[in-house]
Amino acid sequence: MYTKPLYLNKKQGYLLLDEHTVASTEGCVLLPKRPERDPANPIIAKTQDWEGWGPYLVAGKDIVWFPDEQIYRLYYLAFGMYFYRDGFAESKDGLNWTVPPREQTENHPRFCFDPSPLCPPDEKYKSFGLDYKITEDNRHAYYNFVHYSSDGFNITKTVQYDAMTSDINDWYFDVKLNKFVLYYKLWKLTCFEKDDLAPDGVRKAVHYAIGFRHTARNDGWTEVDGTFVVFDGQGGSSSEDKKILIKSNTTAEDDGGGGFLDGTWYARRIVCRAVSTDMIHWTERAVVMEADELDRPTANIQGLRVFPMGGYYLAYVPVHDDRGYIELQLAFSADGIHWKRPWRHMFIGRGSETEFDGGMVPMAATPLIHDTHMIIYYGALSARHTDSDGFNGIGRVTARRDGFACRAAFGEAAAVLETVVLPKNQNVLCLNADAEGGEITAALLDENGNVIPGYTHENCIPVNEDSASYSDCYLPVKWNGADTLPDVENLKVQLRFRNAEIYSILV
Repeated sequence: MYTKPLYLNKKQGYLLLDEHTVASTEGCVLLPKRPERDPANPIIAKTQDWEGWGPYLVAGKDIVWFPDEQIYRLYYLAFGMYFYRDGFAESKDGLNWTVPPREQTENHPRFCFDPSPLCPPDEKYKSFGLDYKITEDNRHAYYNFVHYSSDGFNITKTVQYDAMTSDINDWYFDVKLNKFVLYYKLWKLTCFEKDDLAPDGVRKAVHYAIGFRHTARNDGWTEVDGTFVVFDGQGGSSSEDKKILIKSNTTAEDDGGGGFLDGTWYARRIVCRAVSTDMIHWTERAVVMEADELDRPTANIQGLRVFPMGGYYLAYVPVHDDRGYIELQLAFSADGIHWKRPWRHMFIGRGSETEFDGGMVPMAATPLIHDTHMIIYYGALSARHTDSDGFNGIGRVTARRDGFACRAAFGEAAAVLETVVLPKNQNVLCLNADAEGGEITAALLDENGNVIPGYTHENCIPVNEDSASYSDCYLPVKWNGADTLPDVENLKVQLRFRNAEIYSILV
């Protein structure tokens, strides 16, 4: 059975999510879609004692294809009440998985390939990580490290350096930027800080922290001791260990992560981004995502899993609030910096309270393509963030290929969608669309918006079928007298459709 990692798939259509690919629309809506759970879930469950509650996925864990071995490895985290341990499962087809027996002390992190011709052979694969140590004055000192590997599996050496990130990190090599990209969690602490120079002796303050401890006093103040980060606005940041004194008249319950999500002061998780050529020196640091007024009042974001697809960057967004649940929203971006979350429903939500995914769904893996569908593996816990017992597993959902959202037109009135100027990558126009019971026609325009002779709506052979009947979910569009695209480098595509859904376009 044939499967292939999505990010390695060469035949990939443009998603039609916003103005990055769509110039204008009339009479249609952008309709989100949700994947379907596999009734066989969980696909991967606990098999060995060292796995504690069992395996699940967080940011930093993903699927990697090893071409030399012709095998997938799905890297996961195993959790017990007082430990985290790395593990992996293997599959030849991306569907059936086994967990090789191993000692709990073995370390096999997920590596990224470094394509630089200047990279030494024993450093061709790199993996990012973080650890902390308790210092003599009882502080948590955070350290980043990079594991190096010659084969993407066995560690050849490790380099440690001062940390600027927190405990949830995700990274990948961006071919477009030719750089490693890191998304990392920080705490955003909002409070009233003691300031003897302020009129009332306090000032409203916002601090960013890698980690912190807090000790409430009996006089309405709380001491916060942590490692705080300051962004300079130019892509750099610095960190400082310090103590601050903040008002704490009212606070909510601890959310299970060491802070409060509501009250006189509160700390919520946010996501930052940085880039690097060597995974040690990071630049362009900035906050790129945090909860907003459209989320629940106590919502915060635990991290991001970002993957390029369809001309965009897509991201799973783990959203957590004072109920203790975590579920995954979907976000998209043209540049990986400015993100949109138009739908606040859960792309992958929780299962029932008695199931392995009834409490938290903290992350999912990059989709795999299987014929006309995407296969997405996600990690889950039966416990909520505040619980002290539970069991974990890795489940699977399936969706139509490119099926995150579609442009939909209902009824007999014709809708119109026109793309931006797109570079031509092949010689045939293909659609991922469902027009059963409806119709789609296409016209081709030059860069100035003029219809190219012979490629009009009137000359187009109407599409009135579902492309899911084609092996790769893309159906070719033809014109009378022309099955191939005109001899131009760039063009616009104008689609007219009724009673149809359009997911992506391939040119």
